[in-house]
Amino acid sequence: AELGSPLYLYGRDISAQSEGIESFRQKITVRLQQSGFSGTFSTSLLGRHQVENAALAIMTAKLLAEGDPRISLSAMETGMKQTVWPGRFEVFPGSPPIVVDGAHNPDGARTLRAALDEVFPQASIVFVFGVLADKDIAGVIRELFRPRDRIILVKPHSVRAAAPEAVAKLLSGHQAEIAASLESGLERARLLARETEANQIICISGSLYLIGGARQILRNWTKE
Repeated sequence: AELGSPLYLYGRDISAQSEGIESFRQKITVRLQQSGFSGTFSTSLLGRHQVENAALAIMTAKLLAEGDPRISLSAMETGMKQTVWPGRFEVFPGSPPIVVDGAHNPDGARTLRAALDEVFPQASIVFVFGVLADKDIAGVIRELFRPRDRIILVKPHSVRAAAPEAVAKLLSGHQAEIAASLESGLERARLLARETEANQIICISGSLYLIGGARQILRNWTKE
């Protein structure tokens, strides 16, 4: 503002709403007040927070398009459609569906839980969880887990990893168990999800170190 640059605010100059989720894709309608623009875009990015992110991205693209004709509406639609964010509410479809998210602090955990409740409102969740010792573990636990969740604790591949036994002590009142490895933890989660209620999902979270290895295992599973 001090440099005389225009300021655009979400909720005042930009608005957006989700039109629903189908086949793990979200349709988002974006409206820009000043130009009167309105458009609906499809994206693999799920959750209410991604509605706001999409609106800001489209607003930025529209402003840049004023000086670059290559940034057409079609280009914006294609960009939104092809956008992927590995490890951020990344869904591996299947039975059960598996969500991979690198949330590792209380804010990220709160956002992840809200997205889980929004996208899978009636699901029971089996978590595979591993975290680094220097994180706010109690804060993440408080925001992420509910009493009915099943939690399998594993150790991320890092010298800074928290021991699952230490994390388990913070999970009093939760249904938690410890797995010897990430792969065995994922196998255990899959077994629990398939043996219990039909409406089950698996969520892998707690550390970016954890989800890197998890994504490789999941890609191998899809080849089976």
